Amino acid sequence: MLLIPVLLITLAAAADVPPAAPDFDAQLKERAEQRRQELDALTPALLKLQKEVNLKNKYFKAKAKKDAGPVLNARIDWSGTKENDENKKAYAEYLNSLGDSSPPSLELSSELIDKLKADGPGFMKKAKSYKLKDLDFQWITDMKKYDFWEIGENSPWVYLEHFSFASAPFPDLVLLIHWAKLRLIKGVQEHNLPKAIDEVMHLAKLTNSTETLIGTVVALRMIRASSIAEDFQRRGQYIDENFLHMAETYMIQLMATVSNPLVDPKSLEQLLAAHGPGYCSIVNEAGEGILISKPLLESEMKDVYSEYEKLLTASKVCRWLNLRKAWSGDPRYVSLFGQIPNGNIDLRKKAIAALKSRVSEEDFKALNDGLKDPRWPQHLGYVLALLKPKE
Repeated sequence: MLLIPVLLITLAAAADVPPAAPDFDAQLKERAEQRRQELDALTPALLKLQKEVNLKNKYFKAKAKKDAGPVLNARIDWSGTKENDENKKAYAEYLNSLGDSSPPSLELSSELIDKLKADGPGFMKKAKSYKLKDLDFQWITDMKKYDFWEIGENSPWVYLEHFSFASAPFPDLVLLIHWAKLRLIKGVQEHNLPKAIDEVMHLAKLTNSTETLIGTVVALRMIRASSIAEDFQRRGQYIDENFLHMAETYMIQLMATVSNPLVDPKSLEQLLAAHGPGYCSIVNEAGEGILISKPLLESEMKDVYSEYEKLLTASKVCRWLNLRKAWSGDPRYVSLFGQIPNGNIDLRKKAIAALKSRVSEEDFKALNDGLKDPRWPQHLGYVLALLKPKE
């Protein structure tokens, strides 16, 4: 499938279009097959882990009835709204839409954040040293009225003329870890830690329900903070540390597998049908990655793209609001590599220049030497899929 036909090579030479290095296509095919086998080997253990972790999963099960987005999207800070002109414009229009009803920001003082960071895992032991009388925690209590949190509606995203997952503004969810710790500290100060833990755990559910990977990671950090608080009180009944470890392992392995277009379609089908903690977030972000490489590899990996198409069309387990729109071809969504197959050499040069620090010298040279090769888009797609995830 990946070998360039002799006729194509002859025609390319006649037209003075140099192909890539003679063995590059075959080499990519061999390396892709090796990676596919590596990913496939993870599947049985991953499915087993998913079943085990689901037996303990009482933390991430959230209903999808009442959206906290209209409240939280307006209160939390959004990154990327100052450097990018379109993001800045969209954010201004969003704030203007709130009018006089705009709620107060959740911003915390740098001094308070620095103290939390300095205290680290021992923050509960220093609970009495925190001065929190000027902080209003009622908003966390009020979150119990909501079931999920959608960041794609009632947010700056709605006002973007062009939407790219890579550059869209994003809510500062990490800030909520600090708020969670402070709520737990307040619970100790008020001699009502169980109520504080209950509210933090619900906030964790809402944060996970944003269906973003950072949202799920932040939720896990909130749960771990609650575990520290429980240990501080020597209750030890609420948080299952073994669950946290298994959930993190499951999410890391699932992300590595379903985000790669080289995955075996049968393995992908099994994994997409298994719903463990963070599933909606992981598949959402994995689907974004798969979508980005679609212009490059869809012709090579039809079965993989077909599995995602089937999932996004039929599944009712997750919302995947923006991913479904992007996948359906909504013109508002920008494809990072959409113009690469058109043969624009300048775009191809920019693409590999951006990757130079991440790809091997051999792959960079082969891509650079073969810029006019008819299969250059596929070569780029394979090289991207073969990259090791960033640590």
